[in-house]
Amino acid sequence: MRIPFLPLRALAAIAGVVALAACEAANDPAELSQSAGAAYVVLPPSNPWNGAADVEEFELCKYGSSATFGYSVFDRKTSTTTAGSLSLNDGECRVIALFGDVGADVTVSETAAQSGFQLNRVDVDVITTSGTTSYTQTTPTVTEFISGTNGGGLRGALAEYYNAGVPHGGEGCTPGYWKQPQHFDSWPAPYQPTDLFSAYFENAFPGMTLLQVLSQGGGKLIALGRHTVAALLNSASSGVDYNLTTAQVIAEFNATYPASNYGPQKDRFAGFNEQGCPLN
Repeated sequence: MRIPFLPLRALAAIAGVVALAACEAANDPAELSQSAGAAYVVLPPSNPWNGAADVEEFELCKYGSSATFGYSVFDRKTSTTTAGSLSLNDGECRVIALFGDVGADVTVSETAAQSGFQLNRVDVDVITTSGTTSYTQTTPTVTEFISGTNGGGLRGALAEYYNAGVPHGGEGCTPGYWKQPQHFDSWPAPYQPTDLFSAYFENAFPGMTLLQVLSQGGGKLIALGRHTVAALLNSASSGVDYNLTTAQVIAEFNATYPASNYGPQKDRFAGFNEQGCPLN
């Protein structure tokens, strides 16, 4: 068969196209996953992700808040480890590692969450040729093996980290604490012992100051009054991690007074006020 003559310039152009195609294929994660021993660690944000477990890849997703992660990828073929860190926003995913052949061991751990949030749980899906298994954990570190068909079988993993707001409350100082003169310096602004109770609440104790209501002995409405003032001061103090806001304390008392049964509201405030005082 006669081979047509091609100018050197045309041959060079063809060679350039072939070389470019080969280069693009070598950098395409999809191609990497199919070639023996090929590996890719931490795909860039522009790489497509689907929020699902796929063979030969470890994908990480973040929900509930932003967070920072540390990762470590051990390549079983070369016995080398690649480590680093990255941050994900709420709703963002990233492929941490893409390995074919004998695969890799991938470890990911949440190291810091957005202020005001903490780890709630991690849902992990592991996919193999025989199906998908799932588990949930509350610890921040996940380690899974991903691989191609050589030795380890097809295997991949998805780790979905969920964060929730840090629980609020758990501290409270009793009426006995707030009424003592040596603790008057702990009263949060703008509240003063001489302020009238009616300046902040329904006028359940006409003419009485916050300190006078706080210092009364007795049950029913009087007991509710003592714990209401303590709840007010706890909620307003920057040094007390109280369960209720000041607005909630005021609203709850005003919704209760006047009433025939003050016990449930008194018990609610008392429970919060007696959790443990962090002041002084």
